[in-house]
Amino acid sequence: MTFATREGTHLAADALAHHYSPRTRALLGKLGSLVCLVPWSLFVLVAGSPMVWRSLRQLEGFPETYNPGYFMVKLSGWLLALLVLLQALLDIARRPTVK
Repeated sequence: MTFATREGTHLAADALAHHYSPRTRALLGKLGSLVCLVPWSLFVLVAGSPMVWRSLRQLEGFPETYNPGYFMVKLSGWLLALLVLLQALLDIARRPTVK
């Protein structure tokens, strides 16, 4: 699925997008990454860092059962935001390929 997304071959609601040129679609994708994905992922990374760090230091368990591993849930959410940021930056920096 990730490869299909990077190649732009995944299923999407593109009935309207086919009316735009490939260059315009690439520009809209970059603009969407810059306006939506980058700020939101930065917010999650900055706002969530203290909570994730505390949870990781304590190896926090689940609140009601105290089963171990809750810190992994918080860490994985933070890592997901980091990966979204990196992918958005790669998408913004990538030169458009004409097919």
